[in-house]
Amino acid sequence: WKTYEYCIKKDKFATEGNYVVSLLSEDRAKNKSSNRSKGIDIGFVIDKTAPTIVITGVENGKHYVDSEKRICVDVQDNILVGCMEMYNNNELMLSKDSDEVLNKNGIITTKVTSSDDWQVINIEAEDAAGNVAASKKVNFLLTTNLLVQLRSNALAVCGVAFVTTIGAAGIYAIVRRPRFFVRKE
Repeated sequence: WKTYEYCIKKDKFATEGNYVVSLLSEDRAKNKSSNRSKGIDIGFVIDKTAPTIVITGVENGKHYVDSEKRICVDVQDNILVGCMEMYNNNELMLSKDSDEVLNKNGIITTKVTSSDDWQVINIEAEDAAGNVAASKKVNFLLTTNLLVQLRSNALAVCGVAFVTTIGAAGIYAIVRRPRFFVRKE
């Protein structure tokens, strides 16, 4: 029996993609052997690209008057998605392993409930090659409390202050307006 060592330069595998290596040997007696004839496949993937993450259902900086909101997360990868985690205000809210993500074709939906404070949603995902991606943070206010909505909205506060000031000035002008009396002769 003979043992042969095959060396293939790593620059042959520099590009991302799926690779299948077939080795064929022929000795002096013209006997041929290959890894495929022995039932051994040499296959692997080169993946340097992190997954992509898209969050829909809420927008950064927006206010929502509701008791809950449905959020959809779309996690995709050029080869194979691994796991994903969703955080709300830096606390783990949802975790899915690769099988769960694959069964949903990378589209995960969940609900967020109302709060009187701003909420920050962010997603972290990892592909099967260990490449990690993090979404941009999405800050939003979801509450049914209109006073909290008003307090958190600077434009609305300015609008209310303006209307109140104009209204108070109008009332003052009506109450304090000069009165002219006409004398009867």
